[in-house]
Amino acid sequence: MDSSDTSDASVRLGREEQMLELEKGFIDKMSTYGVDATIRQISGKPGEAICKAAEEECATVIITGTRGLGKLKRAFLGSVSDYIVHHATVPVLVCKSGDDKEKDGDDEKKDRRWSRKSKSKKGHPD
Repeated sequence: MDSSDTSDASVRLGREEQMLELEKGFIDKMSTYGVDATIRQISGKPGEAICKAAEEECATVIITGTRGLGKLKRAFLGSVSDYIVHHATVPVLVCKSGDDKEKDGDDEKKDRRWSRKSKSKKGHPD
């Protein structure tokens, strides 16, 4: 085994330990709040895999987050949460990240400015 194989194995082991620690934290938090949930590692296209896993587990709800992409990036890169919302057979709760809230706030400010400008004498923005 050369040094690159050893370092790759070390990185994989570190990631597996991080995942186990993360899973344990979620399981502890869910049991504290009396939530009956399952954590699974799945592969494939994320949106499709999550919807399929929800069906296999007979899930009653899917809770997902967002990455905080802007509208333009989301249009080009796609959105896992958008896919889940449109394809899941159970209710979906999408939790916005702090970045999303800030971007939405900026959009609301732009909408208000547009609204004020559109009320000018000519009926359109200056």
